[in-house]
Amino acid sequence: AGCAVLVRQFLREGWLSGVKDGYGAIAAPRSDLVKGLLIASCDELNGKKSLDFNDPVGQPLNATWPSRIAGFGLVNLANIMLFDKPSNPPYEMWFDHTGVFVSHPPNSHYTWCFAVNQVPLSVRKPLKVILAWTDYPASLFTSIALVTDLDLIMFNDAGETWKGNSDQFANTDYLNNVEGIQVRNPLPGKYQVHVVLRSTLIDAVRRAG
Repeated sequence: AGCAVLVRQFLREGWLSGVKDGYGAIAAPRSDLVKGLLIASCDELNGKKSLDFNDPVGQPLNATWPSRIAGFGLVNLANIMLFDKPSNPPYEMWFDHTGVFVSHPPNSHYTWCFAVNQVPLSVRKPLKVILAWTDYPASLFTSIALVTDLDLIMFNDAGETWKGNSDQFANTDYLNNVEGIQVRNPLPGKYQVHVVLRSTLIDAVRRAG
């Protein structure tokens, strides 16, 4: 909760440029935006842990992302909050909290494009893409609580494809209102991120943060 308060203040005061100048300040940051940034800040946990008494050695905590044991990792606000931004920052961060689905048919989608520059492998940083949205309450009688199903998909010009939470779901995640993609060693080149509206059970405003 304390980390969420700090992220909200960071956004409200406009620290995105690295100094408190109000540039890009968000007067009322949405809860799903704050949640998405907290997840993006996470460091992967190392070591091993077992959930099976027949497996005393255990499995690596970072074998999948998110991990069944460690989730998205440990929140580290230093990964997303730079107050004295250097001329060559250790990372770049973008977010869009304005996406809205209003009465859209299934398979409607938003697309974002960006490029990853060529850098030595020794200093290459992971690429993370997080999709978080606030869902409407589900019926008490439904077996799946997700009312609006959004999918996160990413491609690059090298022919690679990633899907949100794909380490835990063979195809697409139809259970959670947070999806994440992490590429530990991203190749340089052009990338496309797609947010796809798979289905919604009510005709209402949907926002992706």
